[in-house]
Amino acid sequence: MKLPLVTFVLCVLLSSGSSQSQDRFLGTWKLNKDKSARSHYFPEEMFTIERQGNTYKFTYSSPDHKRTEQRWWFVTDMKGAWVEIEPNGMNRLSPVRVIRKDSDEFEENNELFTKDCKVSVDGKAMIVRRELFVDDEPSERVFVFDRVH
Repeated sequence: MKLPLVTFVLCVLLSSGSSQSQDRFLGTWKLNKDKSARSHYFPEEMFTIERQGNTYKFTYSSPDHKRTEQRWWFVTDMKGAWVEIEPNGMNRLSPVRVIRKDSDEFEENNELFTKDCKVSVDGKAMIVRRELFVDDEPSERVFVFDRVH
């Protein structure tokens, strides 16, 4: 009787620990401007994804090409609900939604763009395919972000 109980407790402990480590996209990511398209507009873009209970906080920091600091953040459950972006020192931004595809990949979009974000096999980079909609014409760019931590 003790062996099945011990096995059950061990399985519960291992599965609860592995669910948080599954999210390989957690961490801080910095734009690799040498491997990214049109990176001169936002040469120092960074973002952090952190778990907060059952939600995720996305924090972005990006000095633009005029060196003006742009910061914004939002919290999402990554299930596709629209959430408000909280800007710091910027005009109000349009709502965003994030859909978790799996432990390595998610989609983020708003009225201006769709981003598909996928962690590399080695976990050291995130490839971001950003499709921007300008004058109803989609324009795709690929960006590479290196894991900072």
